[in-house]
Amino acid sequence: MATVASLIQRVRRRVRDWPERDTMATSMSSSATTFTVTDVDSTAGPRYFPNGLIEIENELLRVRSVDTGTNTLTVQRAMQGSTAATHASGTTILFNPAFYAVEILDLLNDGLDALW
Repeated sequence: MATVASLIQRVRRRVRDWPERDTMATSMSSSATTFTVTDVDSTAGPRYFPNGLIEIENELLRVRSVDTGTNTLTVQRAMQGSTAATHASGTTILFNPAFYAVEILDLLNDGLDALW
């Protein structure tokens, strides 16, 4: 039986959506608005920008501010119809995916609705 996460990954493979990734260095409760990442900068330059969108699991977040000294982000939660959720340390963060998980889920649900 496929899980929601595996269905989203299958869609990403089919449409060749391979966004850049980072990792959460701390956990985040569903009400938290700050958390620490592994590294705010990559070898190619800054990864995070104010007003940039990032995706953690099925939640879309808007970056409000970046503290490069502590690798801490301040974010706005539950963007574009996603739901604020608890995320564990070590969870993958996606940058600029071509399609956000909430969009993929909407399309999968539309397809299922069309079957009925």
